[in-house]
Amino acid sequence: MKGLIVVALMVTGPAFAQSKFFSTPNRGGAEGAKQNVMLSVLQNEQQRMNACTAAGLIYAPTSVNANTDGCTSAAGQREFSGDVTVGGSSTVSGSLTVGGELSVSGPVTLPTGVGIGSGPATTALDVAGAIRVAGESEVCNAERAGAIRYNASIQSMEFCNGTAWGGMAGGGSVQIATGAVSACRSSSVAACPAGTRVVSGGYVFQSSCGCDDVYRFATQDRPYGNGWIASIECGTTIAYALCATQ
Repeated sequence: MKGLIVVALMVTGPAFAQSKFFSTPNRGGAEGAKQNVMLSVLQNEQQRMNACTAAGLIYAPTSVNANTDGCTSAAGQREFSGDVTVGGSSTVSGSLTVGGELSVSGPVTLPTGVGIGSGPATTALDVAGAIRVAGESEVCNAERAGAIRYNASIQSMEFCNGTAWGGMAGGGSVQIATGAVSACRSSSVAACPAGTRVVSGGYVFQSSCGCDDVYRFATQDRPYGNGWIASIECGTTIAYALCATQ
């Protein structure tokens, strides 16, 4: 009988000792619940680590270069294989690689030397390909001094000198003078202001005078005094003059 009692103690003793150091899902009480929460957190972290590893990255959620999943490359780069949308401001201190489209609705601060479609940037902005500047209707003021835009009406690039939008021409300050809308088959004249001289000009079609398009053509499109004159057969027009400081 004594032998049987000794065996029972040897079996049950280690089981009680293990329960003090290892949490199991079936353990009750406040201590068991706390350990189960900790275990769940560790399992979630392990899943995130595995996701980063599967993407060829490392899990470093406290790194300034980590993406929203807490992943970063060994070189501290942010890499996204698909489209990226940023709803607010974003600061990137390292390299940013985006495999899809990048859409940002707020300010973006990038490191000096940004390369688009090229290798390491050799200037502040290095673009391998054409750059498209869309038009905009905002006023030119001191805050936008140095900005550029495309004026689709006259099919020309313009820059903001801090006061007004003007054409981009070599040397000196330039501005665009606009003529009034002409009557049908009449002329529109754009005159350069005092202290400037006309260097170029053009016109835009405004409306038809009721005839077919085949009969519509420019009858005048040339310098006129210190300005530009334009007229269209079977249509109304607006003349523009590109004026530069003398």
